[in-house]
Amino acid sequence: MTLKKNSLLNALNKKTIIAIACTGILYPVNITAAKQPFPKFKQVKLFQEQEEKIYSLKKLDKKPQFVGGESKIYEYIYNNLSIPEINKDITVKTKMSFVIEKDGSITNITIEKGGEYGIGEEAVRVLKKMPSEWIPGQKNGKAVRSRFIITATIKISN
Repeated sequence: MTLKKNSLLNALNKKTIIAIACTGILYPVNITAAKQPFPKFKQVKLFQEQEEKIYSLKKLDKKPQFVGGESKIYEYIYNNLSIPEINKDITVKTKMSFVIEKDGSITNITIEKGGEYGIGEEAVRVLKKMPSEWIPGQKNGKAVRSRFIITATIKISN
C-alpha cells in the first residue's frame, strides 16, 4: 500500500511541477503583451447594407413599368397560369405584391389576399418565372427598389 501511495504522490508532484512550469513560461508572455499598446483598428463594415429601402409607388418620381405596359403583365400571367380542376363555377381574386429591383428583376413575391384553391401559389410560381422585363422605378433620377401590387381575378367555369 505504501508503494502505491508513493507512486500516486510522485504522479501528483509531476503534474504540479508541470503546471507550475507552464504558468512560469506563460507569465512573462502575458506581462509583455500587457505592456504593448493596443493596436488601432480601422472601422470596417462587415456586412454591406443589403436591405435598401423599398419605395411605394406613391413616393417615386417615376413608376416602374413592365415592357409592353400593364396589359402585358396580365397577359403573361393568364397565358402561363395552370388552373387546377375544380368541380364548380368560382371566381378567385388574388392580390399579390412583389419588389422590383434596380436591375428590373422581381423578388419577395407574396400573396396579400385571396388565392384560394391553390391559385395564389400558382400565381406566385408564374411570377417567379416572369422575365426581367421591368424598367425599375426612379427616385431623384436613380433606379430604386419599389413594391408593386397587382390583383388578378380568375373565373373558373366547370
